[in-house]
Amino acid sequence: VSQSNTLPEVHIDPVGQCKRLLQFLYHCQQDHTHFTNLYFHILDQCMRSEYEQISATALQQIALHLLDGVNDSKQYQHLIKYLPTDLSSPNISALHKPTLNIIETLLSTNKTSENVKTSMSSEKLDILCPYRACFLDVRREFRDSTCYFIDGDSLLLSIAHHINVDLIAYYGNTLHVIFIIERILLILFNQTQQCNYTLLFFDCNYQFYQQEKSILNLIRSCLIAHLSKNIDKYGSSKIRQFSSWLDEEYIKFTHAEKPHFIFYHDMSSFNINEDHLLTENTLKQLIYIYRLYGNYHQYHLQCRLYVMNKLILTNTCIKCFEIKFSGECSRQFLQNAIHILPAFESTTRVKENEWIEFEKKIC
Repeated sequence: VSQSNTLPEVHIDPVGQCKRLLQFLYHCQQDHTHFTNLYFHILDQCMRSEYEQISATALQQIALHLLDGVNDSKQYQHLIKYLPTDLSSPNISALHKPTLNIIETLLSTNKTSENVKTSMSSEKLDILCPYRACFLDVRREFRDSTCYFIDGDSLLLSIAHHINVDLIAYYGNTLHVIFIIERILLILFNQTQQCNYTLLFFDCNYQFYQQEKSILNLIRSCLIAHLSKNIDKYGSSKIRQFSSWLDEEYIKFTHAEKPHFIFYHDMSSFNINEDHLLTENTLKQLIYIYRLYGNYHQYHLQCRLYVMNKLILTNTCIKCFEIKFSGECSRQFLQNAIHILPAFESTTRVKENEWIEFEKKIC
């Protein structure tokens, strides 16, 4: 019996290929001008495609390009020539409208990084850089990884929103918050009987909720002091604090540690309209910032993303969502969107006696 020599059928994703090609050429032309003509030629071809999904991908690339800022007038005119004169026209594809609305917003703002930053939101970012979430059993990853990172600020905020925690009452449950966090860290420690994680705190994230409930500031300060004090005594935790996750210091630290993944809460499960700790504006900002945070760690630091939302954690089971973005935020856009305020100086490196005074106050 003769065997068939036909090759197995290979599935090709033309939309994904176009998206990756446009992103690749866009980054190439930023440093090598001889790629510029090729980049715009491919952009032209994608915009003229008879397939709406491919032209929609090209529009997303135009929006991402505009987000980074365009200083060359010829490039700017080339980008906007694809836009319809009337965005309210019924002839515009429903698939194109969300991206065209973002582009219209970007073009209507003054071309400064501050105005571009304020015109963006997590909803708009999800259109340009969508992501998928999958609920997985990841105990093996937590157990077998030589190193992973835990975001301390989002961990603190997630526990502060725990159903058994009430921070509205006078100093209510403050020690309980720290106890729950320590319990989580202990369960993670017990997976390997050694500390294969580092707890990270970023002042650029903290500054967004610094002006909210003062008890959050106090708990954050004391948590860092308490855990730092116990590092040398028990060696069961590692903790680091950085001004920003875009800092060279943090990038060097990440390259040295080579974390397999980062574990954080993306704030999306909090009730924006009825949150008892954070204002609606602050929570929207945090959701947006943690979208960028995840995107940056996936693409620029090559980390997998596990989020604490709906976390199931026991000594024998760790289940959580894994996030995967399908669009990259450029470093230029991230630098425009994330910056530590010039007047903001970290006040969280407290001394041990401040932790003692805190314990006296609430006990």
